[in-house]
Amino acid sequence: MERKFIKTGIIMLIVAFLVVSLNVGAETGNSRTAQVALSSSQQSFIDEILPAAQDGYQNGKLLTSVTLAQAILESNWGESGLSKNSNNLFGIKGTYEGKSVSMDTMEASGATTANFRVYPSWKESIEDHTDLITQNDRYKGAVGETDYRKSLQAIKDGGYATDPEYVSKLVAIIERYNLDQYDIVYDKIESHHKVAAIGTVSPNKTQETIWSAPFNTANSEEVGKLASYSNRNLEVSWEAKTEKGLWYFLRENNKDIGWVNSNALNLSYHQKNDENINATKYVDDMGAHIYRLPSPEKQFDNGTIAQYDKKTLHADKKITRDGYAWFRLSESNEVIGWVRADKLNDRLYDRITEQTTYNGYATVNKAATDNVWSAPFNTKNSNKIAPLTDYNAAKLELVSRAKVANTIWYEFKLDGKLIGWTSEKDLNIIYTPENEKPTTQVAYVKNPTAMLYNKPVETTSTQTKEIGFYYGKLLAVDKEATIQAEKWVHIKDSNNSLGWIKAEDIQR
Repeated sequence: MERKFIKTGIIMLIVAFLVVSLNVGAETGNSRTAQVALSSSQQSFIDEILPAAQDGYQNGKLLTSVTLAQAILESNWGESGLSKNSNNLFGIKGTYEGKSVSMDTMEASGATTANFRVYPSWKESIEDHTDLITQNDRYKGAVGETDYRKSLQAIKDGGYATDPEYVSKLVAIIERYNLDQYDIVYDKIESHHKVAAIGTVSPNKTQETIWSAPFNTANSEEVGKLASYSNRNLEVSWEAKTEKGLWYFLRENNKDIGWVNSNALNLSYHQKNDENINATKYVDDMGAHIYRLPSPEKQFDNGTIAQYDKKTLHADKKITRDGYAWFRLSESNEVIGWVRADKLNDRLYDRITEQTTYNGYATVNKAATDNVWSAPFNTKNSNKIAPLTDYNAAKLELVSRAKVANTIWYEFKLDGKLIGWTSEKDLNIIYTPENEKPTTQVAYVKNPTAMLYNKPVETTSTQTKEIGFYYGKLLAVDKEATIQAEKWVHIKDSNNSLGWIKAEDIQR
């Protein structure tokens, strides 16, 4: 027998305790002993040993109420000499880690002296007691039992105590002090930390419950069902791990929802998948938005990025979602949020502030040292195409005009083929529609081999056809223009526009 009766002095205390505390309202059949309030010292005793007793329920499946009642009875609420001096709450004999104390005790055969285990604290005493009951086949009926009466009877039947009233005394203690309330053992939150994640409800988990705290932890109450949030992106702001699993705290549109089991969500983003980087970025698209999480939804929107124009931003995280790369940005070591990569530049480019189509022609203004660019110089995607000197002898068709800072740039074609951009300072504009002046005249074609043009500029792309068909016919002149010291007129046949012809090829 592992457990023996403790010494005579303690027996007397226990007897007195039982007389005063147990006999009144003792268990009769299935009736319950009248409950009484705990004194402050009794409550302190329970509070001190409760965690270890509940661990015994979780780990060894021995009811908390059983452990508490035995500790109360055996140690007289922690006041016995053995519990005070040796931290031995249950009067267990032998040695513990080589330590013991010799004390007088009363056996069924009479008074004797025995060695009792000495523990570092009450916690080890309770753990040792739990091991004694749960690891001994004699008491296997108590292990996993959820009825404290049956559990106590199994301990008694296993030979733990010879007192015929042992079970009824312990039942009276449990019921008098409502100790079975501690048999509801909550899961412990082993770890919890803030996270950044996005998920949707799994199709087969819509009936999962939402809790005010991770399920089966203290203060956990049902607050709803996930069916209310189907097919919507939900923010995960906390993770908590309990013995039974991983739990997520959900939010939507900056409002708290509650805790759900992690297997109820399909995560489309989790911060653990972020790539750590170290890069410098600059604003490209002034209309782009910053988001708390890498998802372009209103609930994550932190406003436009325009306030950070021309500022150096640091990117420390990168993630690719739905085909787009995202960067997490900070300024002066303060995180500002996530921005799509295509809204940013790798260096500080100039920005095109105005861009319009253009209708004009130009020649190179000088023996140019400048270049032709794929976009205005120092704007995004601007690459050198060729030296502008390659086009010294050409008439360039200007098709677009852009303003970058205080510089004007033109995009041009040659013979109908789009070439690139060059700056205004390197061009001599020879024609715009403003060069055309209205006039009212009549004329005859003087040279039947002369050519018609759609602009008053002689290039292969403006040339249309010979004028010969109209030779000898009276034609109307409604516009004229002088381009590079050469006169041009615009002619019409009745009300039909024919095109531009050099003035020297008609007779007025």
